[in-house]
Order: sequence, then C-alpha cells, then structure tokens
Amino acid sequence: MNYIITGSEGFIGKNLIKSIKEHNNWSHKEKNTKIISIDSKVNQEKNTYYIIGHVENINEFAETFFNRTNITLYHLAAMSSPVEVADQPFEAIKSNLLGTAAVLEFARRKNILHTIIASSSAVTGRSLYGWTKKSSEYLAEYYMKHHKLNVAYCRFFNTFGNNENKGKWTSIPTQFLDKAMKDENIIIYGNGKQSRDFIYIKDLVEWLWSLHENKRTSRFDFGTGISTSYNSLAEMIIRLTNSKSKIVHIKNPLKNYQTFTKASFPYSTPKYTLETALQDMINERRILNE
Repeated sequence: MNYIITGSEGFIGKNLIKSIKEHNNWSHKEKNTKIISIDSKVNQEKNTYYIIGHVENINEFAETFFNRTNITLYHLAAMSSPVEVADQPFEAIKSNLLGTAAVLEFARRKNILHTIIASSSAVTGRSLYGWTKKSSEYLAEYYMKHHKLNVAYCRFFNTFGNNENKGKWTSIPTQFLDKAMKDENIIIYGNGKQSRDFIYIKDLVEWLWSLHENKRTSRFDFGTGISTSYNSLAEMIIRLTNSKSKIVHIKNPLKNYQTFTKASFPYSTPKYTLETALQDMINERRILNE
C-alpha cells in the first residue's frame, strides 16, 4: 500500500505519518510502502518523499511519483483556523475549497483506491471556514455519486494534543494546559459555558488508519459525542496539574463564535477520555523535562 498525504506538515499530518509508519512496521529498508507528502512547507524527515507546493496544484506533481497502485489519499491540507480564514478569505477559499476540488479531480483521473478528506464540525456554524468545509463536503458527495469515487469525508471535532505548533491558533485544551503548567491565569472568553467535543490526536489518527484499512466511504463524525464546557475543562486541567492558575473571564472579542459542538454519530469509541488524554499529555511533557 502507498499513501499520498496533503498537509503533511500540519499537526494531524505529522501524527498520521507517524501512525502509518508504526502500522507498517516502517524501517529504512522498506521497499513496498511509500508515503508521498504534499505541503507548502519544507520537511526533511527521512524515508518520506516530500513535494513542496500548494495542494491546489496537485496535478502538476502527478507524473513525478505516479507509477504506483493501491494508493490511499489523505487530504488534510487546509487553512484551519476560523480567525485566520476570516483575515485571509481569498487565500482560504483557494486552499480549502479549490484545493479539495483539485484533490478530488486528481483522484478521479488517477483512479485512486480510497480518498479520505478532512472536514470539520464547523460546518454547522456561520463562519467562512465552516462554509468552505461544507462546500468541500458537497464536492465529495458529487464525486461519489457521479464518478463513483471511493471517498470518506470526516468531520474533525476539536482536536488537541502535544506539539501542535499552531501559535495563537493552538487548541483550547493545549492553550489551557500551557498556562496551567506555568501557573499563569487561564483566560476564557465570555462566561465559559461554551462547550466543545474534544478529540485526542492519538484517537483521531487511529480512526483515520481504520478508515484506510476498512475502505469505508460516506460521512463520519470524528468526535466523542461528549461536549465539555470551557469552565469544566479549565477546572480539570488545574486539578490534574495541581496548578496555582486562576480562571479569568473576559468579554468575547470574536464574531460568529460557535458556542457548542458535539458529534451526533461518533465514528468509534475513543481509547482516551478527555481526562486520560490530558493526563497523557502531562506525562509526555514531564518525561521530556526530566
């Protein structure tokens, strides 16, 4: 089996590559499995073939590597922060919508065995980001119906974990944990009753692998089916870290703010609860600091 991954430099992409290598008992002598990664950023990881470029130009890269069969294509590339999308709407439309269209057309032309597309729980909101993701779902359904393409599109709920490296767009659990482990105040917009369905990165990439193994198609919710308020999340993190942090509420400066997410039909039962996932993150950080 061979893999194409767009957005391989992102948080989910890096963790997915790690998971694929573990499942394939990857070694530097591996000859039968190849990972082709497409991203606009540079990566120097060994044993993975990287093509540096924007995903909407995927057809330009095709002949470079396309002499392989049995390919699963994971399309993860996107401008993923609703705030960033609002600031750069045209770039977001190119990346999120036209990029998905290019991937689907590429999959049709090259008879890709299985295409897995990242969508978002934000499709139920009112943001431009949610609109680009909802439109991408319509595109996936069109190619499934009219071109018999084997597509699964996954609504990722609020994914979190260590090493996100997203700066100010880091997930809320990771932001809160960063503050708590430094005994700094945890800032929450509004009254803190807004809630999210938080899914741990280790569960999410295992589910992506499961989709590949089972060749399942259609729409799937990659969430737990449990929604947790920001207040409860912050209190849990303070307790787990034995932190001296205080919770501080401020006025919400964001427009089109989604106040609630919860998976209606979770893809599977996650291995980690929110609490055990946070504890796992804490343990990893403490090991690194020893």
